[in-house]
Amino acid sequence: MSLVKYSTIEDFVLSNNLICNILEIKTAKNDGKIKTDNVFMAVRIFYALVIGAITWPVLFTDGLNKETVKPVLSEVIAVFLARYGNTI
Repeated sequence: MSLVKYSTIEDFVLSNNLICNILEIKTAKNDGKIKTDNVFMAVRIFYALVIGAITWPVLFTDGLNKETVKPVLSEVIAVFLARYGNTI
C-alpha cells in the first residue's frame, strides 16, 4: 500500500481517517497491490477486522497496550492481505 502520509502500516490503520484510507486503498488497487472489484467493500471489511479485533476489546477491558495491539494488528493486516493482497 502507498504509505505516503504514514511512516508504518500501523499508523495507516490507526489513523481512523476513513476517507483518506479509502483513497489509499484505491491507490493500492490501481497500483496492482490490492485485488478487488469493490474498494468500498474492501475498506468496510478492513475496518470490521480492526474494530472487531482492537476497538471493541479496548472498550470492554482496561485497554490495550502497544505490545498487545501490535501482534493483533499484524494479524488483521495478514488476514486482509490474504484475501485482497495481489500475490502476482
